[in-house]
This record gives sequence, C-alpha cells and structure tokens, in this order.
Amino acid sequence: MLSCFSSAIICNSHKASSMLINKHKYKNEKVHTIHNGIEIRIFSERYNQNKKINNGAKTIGMVANHSRVKNYKLFLDAVDIVISGSGNKDINILAVGDGPLKEESIEYSNKLGIKSKVKFVRATTDEIPKFLHRMDVFILSSNYEGLSNAIMEAMAAGLPCVVTDVGGNSELVIDGKTGYIVPPYDPDALAYKVLHLLNNNRLAKKFGSAGQKLMRKEFSLEKMVMNTEKIYEELANIL
Repeated sequence: MLSCFSSAIICNSHKASSMLINKHKYKNEKVHTIHNGIEIRIFSERYNQNKKINNGAKTIGMVANHSRVKNYKLFLDAVDIVISGSGNKDINILAVGDGPLKEESIEYSNKLGIKSKVKFVRATTDEIPKFLHRMDVFILSSNYEGLSNAIMEAMAAGLPCVVTDVGGNSELVIDGKTGYIVPPYDPDALAYKVLHLLNNNRLAKKFGSAGQKLMRKEFSLEKMVMNTEKIYEELANIL
C-alpha cells in the first residue's frame, strides 16, 4: 500500500528487485537495488590477527536463527554426511544462533547420532567474529533469503562459503570462485561441496581470499550509505 505513495523503492538484492518488477508489476524506474553493507574491518582484522584454536581439527559451521526459513535440518543432514565422508578426520561443527526451533534442532542432531559433534551456541553480535574465526568452511542452508548479512560476515572473515541458491545468495557467493552455490533442500549436494573444500586447503584459502576482496570492494557499509545518499539526492532534484 505504501508503495503507491513512494517515489522510490530500495531492495537489497537484484532478486528482490526483479520480483517486484516482474511479479508485482512495479515500474522499473521506481525500483532500485542497493546491497547491504557491513563493517568489513570488524571481521577481517580479527580473523587475520588471531590464530585458529581447533588443535588441527577442521570446523564447519553456520550462523543463523533456528527457524524454518534457515532450515537447520538441512544443515544437520549435510553435516551427518560430511562426518561420515570424512573418514578418520576429526570434524568440529558449530551451530551459532538462537531461536524458537533451537531445541528441535538439538533433538534432531541427537536423532541423527551426531549431537556430540555439534556445538550449539548462543552468541551476541560482538561475538560472531570470534566464532567465524574458528571455522574453515561456512554453510548457510536457508529456504529463503533477501541478502544475507551472515554470508557477508563470513566472507569478510575470509571463509569459503557453501550456500543454497535462494534469494540474493548468488549475488554474494560466486560459484567456483568464492565458494559454492547448491540447490536448496539437497543435503548431498551441500555435503559434497563442503567435503571438497575440507579436502582442498589451497582451494579453500583461495576462495576465502577472493570473497574477502569482494566484500571490501562491493559490500562495505560506506558504499551502501553512498549509494543510498545518491538516490535521495536524485529524488530531491526531481521533486
């Protein structure tokens, strides 16, 4: 309803903009895309200055609320496959987040027989960089996204990402260059790509470095503010 009285509509992903234009028939010139921005330094500096504390074990993890949208069940199904496919290698699992379905996620991990492997932790915003620092591969198993700040933060921390092909995820993770995009609801595809990165340290570091550079160039908080100001200035001149 409010869109009828708005001079411009800002979406945080091209996918969302396309949906408004193609599905809801908004005027093309009224819809603008401005990607979210984050404070890159908070994640990149802490990651680079600290050493991993996993005693040589590989760690995979996800930062997300325990909700239907984030699909922790898919994450845990993929983790179960990764653990089975890793042979004798020690794998640590971090599930960082809270939410209404957290107990359900814990119960499901117990059902799969991997509860002892998965560390479910609640974290404040300030603690997120610390947990990202402990990971070797970041996963996001969402059913739906706009533009995920969790992915952006993981990439800023230098992590290769394996994420589902929903929303604006493919606008962040460049498949085969900064991580992998996999179909939603497919634990085998998700696990396969995670295992591939765990078994290829050089490739994982290459992806992580490329993702960090992309975040610095295109997804800084400063760039988001600058692009938003630009739209306000253009509208002020028109009106």
